[in-house]
Amino acid sequence: MMRINVMLTEEIIEQLDKISRIEQKNRSELLREAAIYLIKEHQRLIAEKERILRIKKAISIQDTIRKKSARWNSTGELRKWRETTS
Repeated sequence: MMRINVMLTEEIIEQLDKISRIEQKNRSELLREAAIYLIKEHQRLIAEKERILRIKKAISIQDTIRKKSARWNSTGELRKWRETTS
């Protein structure tokens, strides 16, 4: 593992020490867990943004298809097809 130096306010240190006593973990363990949580949350947010972009793109494609086929009578075409196959 690598060692780093971090400057935190006294208030943050006090809160960290309080959690440390409750969880029975040292500061380093808590900060490691917090860093892992931050990384996972960041990755989740990026994935969510990408998912939303894909959905918006799909909606845009559907809208384009809908506009192009607005004059096409799908029900009429199905009826014609059914009549020719019976």
